[in-house]
Amino acid sequence: MIKRTTPLGLLIILLALQLHAQHYNILKFGVREGLLHSLVTGIAQDKRGDIWMSTGGGLCRFNGVEYSYITTKDGLNFTRLTCVATDDDDNIWVGSSKGINLIHGSIILSVNSNLIGSEILSIASAGNSSVWVVTNYGLFNVQYSRGDFVVSKVSVPSFQSSEIVQIFQDRVLSNFILRTSKGEVYFGNNGVLYLINENRAERILLPTGILANTGKELLDGTILLGTNKGFFKLKGNNINPLDYVLTTNINIKDFCLDGNRIWALGSESSNRVINNLYALDLNNNKYFHKISSENGLAEEPSQIFLDHEYNLWAISNNGVFLLKGNAFTAFTVADGLVGNKVWGLNKSKDGILWVGTIGEGMSVIKNGKAYNYTKANGLPDNYVGKIYQTKQGDVLIGTSNAGLSRVSYGQNLSKIRFERLPFLDGIRFRIDDVLEDKSGTLWVASSKGLYYSKDMINYIHKPLSSSDTGDIFIQKLLLDSIKNELWIATRFNGVYVLDDSTVRRFTPIDSTEEISSLVMDYQRNVWIGTRNKGVFRWDYSAIRQFSEKDGLVSNLTYILYPDSRNNLWIGSNLGLDRIDLEALSRNEKNYIRHYGSDEGLVDLETNLNGVISDEFGFLLSTNGGLLKYEQDADKLNSIPPKVRITGLKLRSQDTDWSQYSSGVDTWNGLPNRLRLKYNQNHLTFEFVGISFRNPRMVQYSWKLDGFDDKWITSTSRQAIYSNLPPGKYTFRLKAANSDLFWSDEVESMLFIIRPPFWATWWFRILSILLIAFAIYVYILTRIRGLREKQKELESLVSIRTAELREQFRIVDEKNKQILDSLKYAKFLQSAILRSVDDIKGNFADAFVFYKPKDFVSGDFYWFSRYNNISVFAVADCTGHGVPGAIISVICESSLRQAVLGCMYENPAKILEYTNKYVIDTFSQTNKDIHDGMEIALCTFNHQTNELTYCGAKLGIYLFANNGFLKLKPSIQRIGWDRSPIKFENQTLVLDSGSMIYMFTDGFGDQFDYKSKEKFSSARLRKLLETNAKLSAGEQHDILEKEFDRWKGDNEQIDDVLVLGIKF
Repeated sequence: MIKRTTPLGLLIILLALQLHAQHYNILKFGVREGLLHSLVTGIAQDKRGDIWMSTGGGLCRFNGVEYSYITTKDGLNFTRLTCVATDDDDNIWVGSSKGINLIHGSIILSVNSNLIGSEILSIASAGNSSVWVVTNYGLFNVQYSRGDFVVSKVSVPSFQSSEIVQIFQDRVLSNFILRTSKGEVYFGNNGVLYLINENRAERILLPTGILANTGKELLDGTILLGTNKGFFKLKGNNINPLDYVLTTNINIKDFCLDGNRIWALGSESSNRVINNLYALDLNNNKYFHKISSENGLAEEPSQIFLDHEYNLWAISNNGVFLLKGNAFTAFTVADGLVGNKVWGLNKSKDGILWVGTIGEGMSVIKNGKAYNYTKANGLPDNYVGKIYQTKQGDVLIGTSNAGLSRVSYGQNLSKIRFERLPFLDGIRFRIDDVLEDKSGTLWVASSKGLYYSKDMINYIHKPLSSSDTGDIFIQKLLLDSIKNELWIATRFNGVYVLDDSTVRRFTPIDSTEEISSLVMDYQRNVWIGTRNKGVFRWDYSAIRQFSEKDGLVSNLTYILYPDSRNNLWIGSNLGLDRIDLEALSRNEKNYIRHYGSDEGLVDLETNLNGVISDEFGFLLSTNGGLLKYEQDADKLNSIPPKVRITGLKLRSQDTDWSQYSSGVDTWNGLPNRLRLKYNQNHLTFEFVGISFRNPRMVQYSWKLDGFDDKWITSTSRQAIYSNLPPGKYTFRLKAANSDLFWSDEVESMLFIIRPPFWATWWFRILSILLIAFAIYVYILTRIRGLREKQKELESLVSIRTAELREQFRIVDEKNKQILDSLKYAKFLQSAILRSVDDIKGNFADAFVFYKPKDFVSGDFYWFSRYNNISVFAVADCTGHGVPGAIISVICESSLRQAVLGCMYENPAKILEYTNKYVIDTFSQTNKDIHDGMEIALCTFNHQTNELTYCGAKLGIYLFANNGFLKLKPSIQRIGWDRSPIKFENQTLVLDSGSMIYMFTDGFGDQFDYKSKEKFSSARLRKLLETNAKLSAGEQHDILEKEFDRWKGDNEQIDDVLVLGIKF
């Protein structure tokens, strides 16, 4: 699914920084993003968290990650829908221009349109499996019970119908239904307000000229009405206007309540009828936001809705919009800035905001109006990285190419003059920082070293060392006014500290470190930002590094800013990180929070030291404009995701679970009381945690009781379990949102995998009884034989013949038992080998040429896939036949355990763990270990096409780009002795059509039936290289034919295994 962020303008009337327009973090969902139709007529959310949207093309269901659809093909009575709602039993009710539909999972029913009319205008919940419905015939109550609908009409005096055309074109909806917490029902029809009493509607008189368009119940039980003249409060029989002057001339069409905050949809009577969005606060009548077409509202909304996380949704004739918070708003070229690549920032004492850019000039903003300057109208340089106001009120600007200048201005900001100060005249150099100490000395950080001046006329170079001739690039300055120390950050030469007139190097930081920023927090810790190693903190006793390993999004630091709430903000090339310094001091784990495009950043790239404080938070320089952060609007999302299992697959395939269970859930098709056979043990659980605030950052944690020892945490929405042994299992699941608030609910699924009949208790008891009976029969036969011998001594020859026959029978029985044991051993070994079809299903093509020497084999191949990673191997265990098979089972079990432990990554580490597990298995003897295996092991990333190989005595061949090469293995074997060994990975990026071959030594060691010469690895390589471009099936047949020809009538001397995979 494609997502696109579309900024909308926001006019904020009462801000400390008054800018004409700013932009919200808004996502648009249209046809390209997954909607069935751009016309959206209704929106609702069920208790499972899904958003339902009625459209001109059918019904859409959205969980933040993926869409599903219901249309006439699934049973809807019409494609063009008018509205959607849920009842208290979480049924979905959908209206169309041909009647009403009820959806409960896979069940879709329709109400006879003759009972209520065909044109459905509005639906609202009336309780359990019951809704209020407004149609072209009037107001109805519809109840669903035991497969049937009960319809009752409410008598409404002077009911006015709306034409269905109106709904599909201008979207002016004139009906609403409000059910209060006390059970009262209010009905609005074309501005007239009614109270429903049983099956009659009693009209409520409104003040003259007032039309009620919509209504909601406040926390205190008061009814808040949205009218053509703003908001009115209805309590009992009293109707009074809301004391909110800014809304009295707004025709309120719809609104939503978020505590004391109100989001409203309406139009202003002074303008032509165009719907805008408004925000107000019931506890603050000065708080007022407006979003209109004049400042960026892309589409005219027809309805608004708040989901369970209080995200605001707005539907329109051209898609759906989701407002995901307003902590960050942006100011760009579209709003008057001279350029979007904002760099230097300052707010002077007279309230003027100075905004420098990278190569685009400078904007001067006062009272919401921007005055733009470039080299064309007097600005010394278009690169303005530092703007500073001295104690005397002089505004200085530092540039990249024209040094330092003083600004002269009066009331008319369109006539600003710039005077370049006498500082390195005629030399092109860059100014990055300026500050003034307590004595009034002005310090200037430049690309030509550190300078100071006491009169802004004479500038003196301050060398940092005896070798400093003015070539040290000074990046940032920090004044410690208490210790009277000046910290000096350099671009390429580390950090220095100036104390009085003495300069010393700050030795905890390397002398070649590239420093970008310096700040001091409220605990007087010094923070040092670098360009490639993250951030360092100096607490005057020790230095501590914070980097990507600790949770920072990037090691490239541009900005450090300590705010008033004991947070440190870190700006980088990939967004913002916020360190909670109090949480850090308490050694809490989650002390870093990241902010990116999902949190409102218009551009992830911040610019060097471009940050200043603001009454509500701070202003930040980015490559996408000036970013404003409001602390009070930045709230943690304390509402955990609504988590549920969405699907269950058997052997990675969708399955009809009704044949394996007592029934299936009507919403998701999941089985109840699931019972599976022993070989139906490869299951894939699919799930979702619904959090529309930031769905990509939802984390999941799951545990399969009876198999997993601990919870597994990941952002993956799948849990795959293969080769589950028989037993009883419970799959448990929970989820956390992007702010790590975990769901209290744990979604569970119970299931049983039954053992094979030969492993059941009844089969074992029956076997014991049969053996006991056989022993009894044998003893009885022997007794009878002895009695006959005593009675008939003369028939000695006959008796001896009978005894010989009995011995032959016993020998035959023993041989049969041995053969049965071999068959069972072969069955056990076959159980660990995946079918070639399983391998082919994950690659372009594959073949397995597998030819054991005896009934069972010491060679085996192995394959498994988890998410985008496939693991495959070929192994040759010590010996062949039954001993080899036993070793192979031990080695395969160790390999499987190692792969799971390493999460399907790092073949070298997998082999090291496999070696350890094999050694542990054989460690019960004090003798040196000489049983183990040779193995070639690969992992393949299906997204990046990276192949990583590691081998123990077994190499592999690679055919790629018409070339053939061999990847050499380690000389060590697995499990050969007790000494720990290390392996190394070899990684290649494969092109489409590449082919690898993995093999044991059985093929090359086979003797020719004529010359008694071995086939050899060289012949095998030539044979594979010659036929590498053929299909996998053809290559398999050629190998089989050549092996049989070479062996002839000779005995096969070893197990043979060749695995080929095409990518």
